[in-house]
Amino acid sequence: MSAAAEMPRFSRPPVELHDIANAIRSLPDLIDFNARENPNHLFCLQSYKAAEDNCYRINRVSHLQFKQAILRCSEWLKSDLSGITLPHAHADGVFVKGSPVAILMESSVGLLIHEMALMGLGVPVLLLSARLSPTAIHHLLVQTSATSMLVSPKLRRAAERALALFPTDATKPSIHDQKPLDELIRNKDADANCGARCICSPGHHLGKDDRSALIMHSSGTTGLPKPIHTSHRQMLAFATCHELPSDGRDLGICLTTLPFYHGFGMITFALSLGVGLPFCMPPPSMIPTGEAMMELLQTANARSFITVPSILEELSMLPGNAIEVLKTLNFVAFGGGQLKQDVGERLAAAGVRLLNHYGATESGPIAPIFFPDQDYDYRYFRLRSDLRLDLRAAPQPTDGDERQHFILTAYPFGWDAPFELQDHLICNPARPDTEFAAVGRKDDMIVLATGEKALPGMLETSLIESPAIRSALAFGEGRFEIGVLIQPTAEMSHNQVEAFKDHVWTLVEEVNQRMDAHARITSKDSILLVSPTAPLPRSDKGSLLRREIYKVFAAEIDGVYQGLEAKNLENLKRPLRWEQLEHDIKTIVQHDVGWNIAESGWSVTDDLFDLGLDSLQALRLRRVLLASVPILDTDARSSSKEEIVSRNFVYQNPSVSRMAKALKGAQSSESDDTFSVDQIVEQYRVLPSSTQVTVLITGATGSLGAHVLAHLVSLENVERVICLDRPKVGVDASARLQAALRGKDLHIEPYLWEQKVQALQSITALPALGLPAETYKNLQGTVTHILHAAWPMDFKRTLVSFKSSFQTLQNLLQLAHEARCAQPTVHPSFLFISSIATVGNASAVTGDSTIVEEPAAGPACALSLGYAQAKLACEKLLERTASTAPLAGEVRVRFARVGQLSSNSRTGFWNPAEHFPALAKTSQEIGALPRLAGTLSWIPVDVAARAVGDILLLGAEDSTDLGIYHIENPVRQAWSDVMRSLATRLGLDQETALLPYGEWLGLVAERAGAASPARRLLDFFEGDFLHMACGGVVLDTYRARKASPALRQLGAVGDEQMDRVVEYWRSVHFIH
Repeated sequence: MSAAAEMPRFSRPPVELHDIANAIRSLPDLIDFNARENPNHLFCLQSYKAAEDNCYRINRVSHLQFKQAILRCSEWLKSDLSGITLPHAHADGVFVKGSPVAILMESSVGLLIHEMALMGLGVPVLLLSARLSPTAIHHLLVQTSATSMLVSPKLRRAAERALALFPTDATKPSIHDQKPLDELIRNKDADANCGARCICSPGHHLGKDDRSALIMHSSGTTGLPKPIHTSHRQMLAFATCHELPSDGRDLGICLTTLPFYHGFGMITFALSLGVGLPFCMPPPSMIPTGEAMMELLQTANARSFITVPSILEELSMLPGNAIEVLKTLNFVAFGGGQLKQDVGERLAAAGVRLLNHYGATESGPIAPIFFPDQDYDYRYFRLRSDLRLDLRAAPQPTDGDERQHFILTAYPFGWDAPFELQDHLICNPARPDTEFAAVGRKDDMIVLATGEKALPGMLETSLIESPAIRSALAFGEGRFEIGVLIQPTAEMSHNQVEAFKDHVWTLVEEVNQRMDAHARITSKDSILLVSPTAPLPRSDKGSLLRREIYKVFAAEIDGVYQGLEAKNLENLKRPLRWEQLEHDIKTIVQHDVGWNIAESGWSVTDDLFDLGLDSLQALRLRRVLLASVPILDTDARSSSKEEIVSRNFVYQNPSVSRMAKALKGAQSSESDDTFSVDQIVEQYRVLPSSTQVTVLITGATGSLGAHVLAHLVSLENVERVICLDRPKVGVDASARLQAALRGKDLHIEPYLWEQKVQALQSITALPALGLPAETYKNLQGTVTHILHAAWPMDFKRTLVSFKSSFQTLQNLLQLAHEARCAQPTVHPSFLFISSIATVGNASAVTGDSTIVEEPAAGPACALSLGYAQAKLACEKLLERTASTAPLAGEVRVRFARVGQLSSNSRTGFWNPAEHFPALAKTSQEIGALPRLAGTLSWIPVDVAARAVGDILLLGAEDSTDLGIYHIENPVRQAWSDVMRSLATRLGLDQETALLPYGEWLGLVAERAGAASPARRLLDFFEGDFLHMACGGVVLDTYRARKASPALRQLGAVGDEQMDRVVEYWRSVHFIH
């Protein structure tokens, strides 16, 4: 017998959302109705994988069996679950509910049974995703004041880790194992009178505005998830979200891959109760794949399918008859993301009945489920008609999209305020009142070879305003400057071409005034003209397909850059003599790139980036070298001078001596392809030493380092802090250090400075840290803890250019080993300050929303910056060091990944050169702040310093195994709250000054002066800011909080702190 055979007719329950007196007020009411009126109708199929043959097994559950299981679960909950509080009536007869009970289980019918049992008893349910991190679970437990947890065996450890985050003196929720499913559902039930008993207890429904029925949560992709309280009527609206036929026909079985702990997943469950559409779910612990779902579709004999776009993409690529199977289904609904255009077109063309679904956890489902006909366009979802949904026009996009955008507002049942969905919508021209599509607001970034990012929208939109220009498209991906492809509206003769280019160049020069320097077009030769009749690839909506056009015109674009390279560079030529090549290159560096170090202050072997060479100077140096190098003998060298003096030549050869050798051919440039992380770990690992050794603190003049120094000298158990600083000609190390502290509003009492602080000038990449032998020997015999916080802040440098930084790390670890030898009773502690950038892509690699305090899975976890990759190389070096001789078991090796530092919590100091102060100042200047979604995780720099101190000074009982810690504020808060607070303090109107992020960026580019700090950082705001700052990277802080009282006691950044920040900025005349 097939899984769907012989299904009796379903009697639909009379659900009326807008009639509050209706007998069916909740999902538990629906369950009672169906057990009475549709007892033998199939409720669901629960699938399992049999161990013996790896084939699916199907358990059928009727509506009566589902209710019986709920009743058994209710009795068990009332008798065995400690901490559960049923609704109780006050003297006036008004019922009051108790605290929530959390459910942490895999998606299965067992989860639904426990959930409905609690809802029927009137106990608020906190529904937790099985994919949440312990930190997120803890956060939701605290936010909702849950008193108990029902957990599955596989998720019990996550629950225990979440409870471990509570303070030791706090009352924690109790943990209870779920009731096994085979004890709840019995095929031959003895309770024949079950249908007469009601699963709804008195007080389970307290009225239409009671939002304590079910607590779901946001996804947490932008930070810690927030609880979302829903009413019974809001959940009942899931059961009416359809336009399915009511003629009594068998609707068949619907396969769903959507977990029941998310709002999207609830729709199949509710439709089974509301219209008799049974559902089949995968095995509880299975991660659905296209291949597995195709097998289950056929095993269950399903007639419809609800899933996510990625599963459909996998199914579309399966060999065999997968698409033929999909064609037989009544509908194939997808939601939760955009379906790729080629996948959708391929499936639709084959006859698959695709159905676009849309909604949000706060609003519930907005698009109904129905059987799509041939006229339906899957690119658009249909708005349901039984809810209040308001549409209003959104501001016209600035990216050239001429379609009207809309904002959708929902009015969820039980809410006292409307909810505005975040997406911008466009309408289906064929059905403009009822069908819409969500369109992203992503910008078509062009990433230059320098890593800088250019927004082409302003340029392109301005150019196509000319009647003479039909199309304009900027290019420059992976290049060092921008060009633009122009398609004129009419044909022109050869004699007219130059005049037309002059016209375009005039327009470009006007736009350049509003563009950041790196995004400007620098030459008329960067304009590429194409024929008015050239077929430019466009989408079905008419917009230019940027990547496709790049491919079609790849040869022409290459020709533009070859022409630019061939331009006359005579004015840049400098003498280069092969016999004195190092001398001549040093002369170029000294006189032609804006160098500010005396010639006697550096040598040809020094790393120029360590000496302060920036990306613009590196580009200038490369251009002068390219113009100055004579034509090479092609018989002796197989490469042209353009290939030898490549775009990355200076980055790959960061010293004068290496440049000279590369030009002479005595050695080829080391690239990041050959200079790998593994080689770094091998080259710079600490070797056994027979001599005595030493210890230090680096980076004390930086913001974090200075605060750590001020904190350490205040501790009674710290006798002395020795600070190593790079030598500066004519500047005393102690005076420079004191000046750095004053610049950060820090003060160390003179007597403490005299007693505890020693400042030494040191070139740390040299042997013995570049210190005199006696000084170094003294360090070996006295230092017990080493903090390495110094690091060059240059995002343009490649991995190979950090060799001196790796050498410094090796030298410091060598010193730790020598300190152990010199002090046999001491196990020195070594703490390296790493960065959140080393795991900036970890979620994409591992699939985990929260990054745990463990070694990075590999180089792909780091951001694609030399800075991040170099820090990751140091992490990997420390991993090996901690586990191999001579440091294993002898030195406590640790590193801490530090998140976003903010102001000093007491003084309000926040370095004006950092990105958020730049954002604030420029926003005040242009009269607008960006409206940011997601969450932030600011940790005051002085609190971070105390956390660093706590980890650095962990007691002797701490393990000598590798320690990895995340220093980030574990309390995330909404960007929207912070920006409203800042708006008030900057004298801006909260209602009108907060603009969509893309619009704010456009104003910065248009209105901000050239000296505005955000203008200078525009490439960062256009690129990595949203991902890194708005919750795209969330660090788990379990171990760090365990180690640091400072982190355990940390809360959100409040209004008082914002007052101090703004007051500090005004005191230094940063803002007005």
